[in-house]
Amino acid sequence: MAIGLPNNLGVFKYQIHQVGLKINVRSILQFHQALISAKNYQVLKLFYGDLVKKQSEKMILVKQ
Repeated sequence: MAIGLPNNLGVFKYQIHQVGLKINVRSILQFHQALISAKNYQVLKLFYGDLVKKQSEKMILVKQ
């Protein structure tokens, strides 16, 4: 999964994959600008809301 901010301001990437008996979770948050203007506040707020929601999801493991 990847969520991007408009105008290439930043991106959030989230990956889960299984390797053998291990589960790898990778979460990357990148900002491409040091300063984000106030006009992008609402978009940034929604972006962080989605980010928190994704990282708060429960992982269900099923024994086979």
